[in-house]
Amino acid sequence: MAGLLALVALLAWAIAGCATDQATPGRIPPTVTPALLSARMTPAIVAAASPTPTPRPASLTVWWPAPLAIEAESGAGGILARQIAAYEAAQGITVNVRTKKPDGPGGIHETLFGASQVAVGAMPDLALVPYGEMTLLVQDRLAQPFTASLLPVTDIMNAAQALGIVQGTLYGVPFALEVQHAAYRAAALPNPPHTSEELLESGQRYVFPGKAVRGVSPTFLAMYVAEGGRLSDEDGAPILDGAPLLRALQFIEQGVEGGQFDASALDYADALQYWSQFMGGRADMVQVDSTTYLAQRAGGMPSSGPSAVGASPVPMPGDAPPVMVEGWVFAITATEPGRRDQALDFVAWLMDSANQGALTEALGVLPSRRAALQTWDDADYAAFVGELLAGRAVPPVEIVDPDIAAAMTTAFEAVLTGRATAENAAQAALAGVGG
Repeated sequence: MAGLLALVALLAWAIAGCATDQATPGRIPPTVTPALLSARMTPAIVAAASPTPTPRPASLTVWWPAPLAIEAESGAGGILARQIAAYEAAQGITVNVRTKKPDGPGGIHETLFGASQVAVGAMPDLALVPYGEMTLLVQDRLAQPFTASLLPVTDIMNAAQALGIVQGTLYGVPFALEVQHAAYRAAALPNPPHTSEELLESGQRYVFPGKAVRGVSPTFLAMYVAEGGRLSDEDGAPILDGAPLLRALQFIEQGVEGGQFDASALDYADALQYWSQFMGGRADMVQVDSTTYLAQRAGGMPSSGPSAVGASPVPMPGDAPPVMVEGWVFAITATEPGRRDQALDFVAWLMDSANQGALTEALGVLPSRRAALQTWDDADYAAFVGELLAGRAVPPVEIVDPDIAAAMTTAFEAVLTGRATAENAAQAALAGVGG
């Protein structure tokens, strides 16, 4: 996510060139339960107009993640500036974009909460936030729910749909995505392993980020879910399934024994921490986020020839394993119907397939819409990530019960470091959560 933060931050500076203290909006519905997130979200979302027209505002305020200085008239900044200017001309409205820290002290959530208490007039109409921050906005009633009929588009990637949902309700519109996949050195691995079985059989070392993020390793969580593990039972209560947990731990155990995995994974939170190993030839296959991969491609990483680097799925258990997706979501903070509708309208403008496709490709992030991804000049990579995003997603780490997360993490770390067998680690984890 670090790469995505930096690139989206570039966008914020560009917006600032369009107007003094400008803004950027977005929309989508409420929250998801662990059970709902564990299931594939397949129903089509149908867009529809608001039933009762309401007066529209003369201006719109959008909060965008804090900037990294770039020229507003070039690259992604220039693209966004032109898109906002065209919207202002078409609507007869002023779009004010204000740049904010995305999270932490002084971040969007904290600043919104403060404004809601003492300066309601300073509240934005829209905010572009990471999913984790959106859950906090919902918790403090700073984001407004809406129905699926108000969504501005109908083709949000299947794996991204849950990013707009908090506690089963629609609260946001996914805009920019980041997906995890593998990168491999084509000369060393002409046929890279795609499954856990193929990886173990290959004897190939695989480097991945194993450090816990908000309580649990996203990669190990994905392995558990791929084995059929649930995060909640039929009544919505937190649960840790013993058999899937054991199988996921056995995969780690076999990988340690075969040299595919080692304890160094626990030091890594993202691919940038070990990318130099890969580029230096000390590893032939690593896990990487799409943002970092695209940045490396833009920086000259070869995609053909003897030094070519290719992309493939993360080797996981199962025939159709879930994918690890993070992203930025437009959350509606306006409470007045007219302002809400205008915010949604602006999101629809930015998410026009041509607009979203051009902007995200220039930024090096993935669009949330299938139609936007299909406009990319890099058709081969777009087709690859499009197939990944057509599947189900690993539930966001934010929804994992803290006790479950702690038990999973302890077991995963014990097996990866060789301190416990898979069977003993699984038994201890289940005992720790009363399983």
